[in-house]
Amino acid sequence: KSAEANYKEAIAIDVADLGEEHPETLSARENLGNVYFRSKRYDETLRNLDMVLAGRRKALGADAEPVGRTLANMATVYKEAGRIPESERTYREALAVLVPKLGEQNLDVASVRMSLGDALRKLGKLDEAEAVIKDGLATLGENTPNCGYLWAEQANVFEARAKRCRQK
Repeated sequence: KSAEANYKEAIAIDVADLGEEHPETLSARENLGNVYFRSKRYDETLRNLDMVLAGRRKALGADAEPVGRTLANMATVYKEAGRIPESERTYREALAVLVPKLGEQNLDVASVRMSLGDALRKLGKLDEAEAVIKDGLATLGENTPNCGYLWAEQANVFEARAKRCRQK
């Protein structure tokens, strides 16, 4: 059996035994979404994540940490699907949930900020992208093992600025 088939079966069993909004059902649905994501089946991924998000909001409240993590996952799917404005909006929603729960210094928050910076760069919002990335570097510290991606993102912003200058 494929992973997709296994997760679909698990979801059917979980829904029957536990209900649509039970945490196990939502986790299985999120895992099915991950299978779709790895196959670049973004619409199916988003359909599953929409159900997960609705279930978590209903069961846990709109400001629960798992809601923020689901929003961050959705934003990544939007970005990979080329839906960058939706990605930006959803990363901001995720941060609005995650920062109060985890704090500014949290590595997961920094990761979402990095991804937001990438989306902003892709939208051509270079000043804002650079500011978000600098915030991430300040959070992580400029010489920590986890800051390499931020340095790479900052280089991408500089490259986009240079390209914009060459086009003028």
